[in-house]
Amino acid sequence: MSQARGANNADAVVALSPHDELVAKVDFTIDRARRALLAQQHPEGYWQAALEAHAEMNAEYIIFNRFMELPPDPELDRKLAKQILKTQRRDGSWALFPSGEGDLSTTIEAYFGLKLTGMRAGDEPMMEARSWILSKGGIANSNTLARFYLAAMNQVPWHTTAALPVEITLLPDWFPLNMYELASWARGTVFALMMLQATKPTVQVDWRQGVLELYIQPPQLTKFTTRGGRVLSLRNLLRGADKALRLYDRHHLKSLRARALRHCENWLLEHQDANGSWGGIQPCYILTPMALKGLGYRNDHPVIVTALEAARELIWDLGDSILYQPCVSPNWDTALAAKALLDAGLPGDHPALRDAAKWLIGHQIFKKGRMGVRVLQRLVPRRGRYGGDPDSPDRGGARQCGGARARDQTGRRLGDGNAIERWRICRLRRRQRLRVAEPDALCRPRGSDRPDLCGSDRASVRDDGGSWLSRRPSGGSPGDNVAQAQSGERRLLVGPLGR
Repeated sequence: MSQARGANNADAVVALSPHDELVAKVDFTIDRARRALLAQQHPEGYWQAALEAHAEMNAEYIIFNRFMELPPDPELDRKLAKQILKTQRRDGSWALFPSGEGDLSTTIEAYFGLKLTGMRAGDEPMMEARSWILSKGGIANSNTLARFYLAAMNQVPWHTTAALPVEITLLPDWFPLNMYELASWARGTVFALMMLQATKPTVQVDWRQGVLELYIQPPQLTKFTTRGGRVLSLRNLLRGADKALRLYDRHHLKSLRARALRHCENWLLEHQDANGSWGGIQPCYILTPMALKGLGYRNDHPVIVTALEAARELIWDLGDSILYQPCVSPNWDTALAAKALLDAGLPGDHPALRDAAKWLIGHQIFKKGRMGVRVLQRLVPRRGRYGGDPDSPDRGGARQCGGARARDQTGRRLGDGNAIERWRICRLRRRQRLRVAEPDALCRPRGSDRPDLCGSDRASVRDDGGSWLSRRPSGGSPGDNVAQAQSGERRLLVGPLGR
């Protein structure tokens, strides 16, 4: 009897409610994921994994290598082609994302890329892809970017590409439509596309590697048009603008075209990154060297040599195949991995998170760019733009910062021409005042009486305008941070203004 009671007690200890069992499974899974993520961290403190994309990336890199007339690399072609074939759908098409529907332009580029690597039109994957392409209207319905790659390889006429006169790059910044209204990566891409369309370079390929079979009608009879929408629609408005720009392109001024090409060339040379790339993204990586080659640059030119080396940085070797990435992603991966580990319960002072923070801070960029200025000009409220603090209670800010009192770290008075710098300095001054008067004010949502949300990490402003991240020991009072900012552990978080 006593033995039976003991067995029942043992069962009662082991048995869990469904809720507790679920919690235990979740905790076990989170712990496994956390250990797996920590194991993937590099010794320098960062994380990096392959940034996957659709088959266009591999296909465009194959086209790029042929256009730049690089020495043949059969092993590279084999691995690139194998990755393309891995992502082919059952109906013969390629999608923009897993389990998505087939995309015509992606399928056309993948088909062309496979042919350039040596596959024949009679191979089964090619026959399935060709049948699907022809059922969607053929090569005439390809999108804008695909036509640029196809035109560069002499598969479609250059006049089928979208009208992008290079003279647009000469428009001043104050004009409503200028190049600096575009995002950084889009701006670099458009500069390259404009140069390609102005020079119209072509590389001849063997007819057996071409895509003539993707035409429904003979090329000379094929009309490359885009589908129209409603009469009053953005699509039709853009089609009308394309016709107007195309008319200008046929009757452009030679002197203005030459000036625009020089301006575009200089802009691209000035904006080449230290590693030889442009814009940090795949279209800029490969379209810009193609544009410069169309302008006459040879492969032994220093700019092209470094650009070709940079283009190989996007290769991710999977062993039996190669994935060509849209960009490298250690910054994203490190920040997201650190955030995931924090959410999973890893303490903030864990060595892995400290190493990740040091790596991120060490790779912060302080060089000012035009895009940052354009964004700040739009974010700063009108009343606070000239020295005003948009977060101050009076909203004017002039009474708090004062135009006459706004000076930089060297004591130089900032006039209206330095509106952005004045706004930034005023914000830093206000944060200093809040930190001394009420340290917790910076850690609470506006208008809230909730307790400290910042934990033990606090930012303090240095005398030169930079910021230190000070660490307050757990259990200390919030007000102790002011004194500890002078003597506690410090590490640079943000550099001084103007660096």
